[in-house]
Amino acid sequence: MTDITTLIESVEDFQKSAKVTIDELREKLAGANDRIHDLEQRSYDSFVPTHGTAKKTFADQIVNNDRVQDVASKKAQRTALTVKAADLLETKSTTTSATQAVTTGMGIVGAPDRVRYLRELFPQATSGTGTIEYSRQTSANPTAGNQASEGSSKDEATLTFELKTATLPTLAHYTKASRQAMSDAAMLQSFIDAKLRAGLNRKLDANIIASLTNSGDYTAFTPTSGGDQIVNVRYAIAALEALDANPTHILINPSDARGMDLLTDNEGNYILGGAALMGGDTQNVWSVRVFKSNAVTAGKLLVVDPASAGVFVSCQEASVEIGYTGSDFTANLVTILAEMRGDLIVGSEKAVCYGDLTA
Repeated sequence: MTDITTLIESVEDFQKSAKVTIDELREKLAGANDRIHDLEQRSYDSFVPTHGTAKKTFADQIVNNDRVQDVASKKAQRTALTVKAADLLETKSTTTSATQAVTTGMGIVGAPDRVRYLRELFPQATSGTGTIEYSRQTSANPTAGNQASEGSSKDEATLTFELKTATLPTLAHYTKASRQAMSDAAMLQSFIDAKLRAGLNRKLDANIIASLTNSGDYTAFTPTSGGDQIVNVRYAIAALEALDANPTHILINPSDARGMDLLTDNEGNYILGGAALMGGDTQNVWSVRVFKSNAVTAGKLLVVDPASAGVFVSCQEASVEIGYTGSDFTANLVTILAEMRGDLIVGSEKAVCYGDLTA
């Protein structure tokens, strides 16, 4: 009888052990299925048709992304998508195939926005950390000397440097949208593909101007009394050329650019050639490119050698996160957050001439 009881207990122990093992296998299988589903969704993000269709915009990728739609349908609480640097700077409209049906009308007609941004003027770099350490030259450029005679001493070049540390700021903004908007392609096209990226770029423009001018170590410029804008721009260019810099861009407010365009000589002729010779984004003054931006304070002038002035460093490419926060779930809302980390790391302030455009 004892042997039978022992056998029964052994069988029961085996059954319990087998049940635990089966439950563990079920959990692992469920986790594997989730990972496979996630990989399938992620593979969609990188899929690009080879022919027959137009290039997908970032907004199109969001609208057709399964993870985003899971948030919209309340199957998931949040998700995140990364925006490549090229997408962040891209501002041109995308023309879709003529066979694509338009079912939502015009969608949202947004306010006008800038089409060019200051970061594109500077060399680009990436960093794996938000804290940047770099060495900056503090001495003047050395000049070699002639050796007096064979065997005599040669001139010694003196170069001094300082160690600098910079922290890359986080730029971000968010808004809330109704859950129904998540399935509205036109709304997402207008809002995410244009406004969130433009908002990050506008803040970057302001930060870049601040980086170039706040230190006070730039090449200062005082406008000539009685000189017009064109004359003063030439003096600012000359101030950088005297330092062996290579100024390639004039940064001014659009209202000041208008003032220069409308300057006339004693006979009423436009000094810069008038409307027929205005080149838009390719306009030059004294063979230096004019870059108009509302990030520059009206009445101020910056003449820049971007290659020497600094490097734009990005630590985190722009990302868009979509999810529920606070009472979003019960209010039928989703929160859309855009953010990035990056800034202009100034190398030589002297490669920037800054001051008033007119006396």
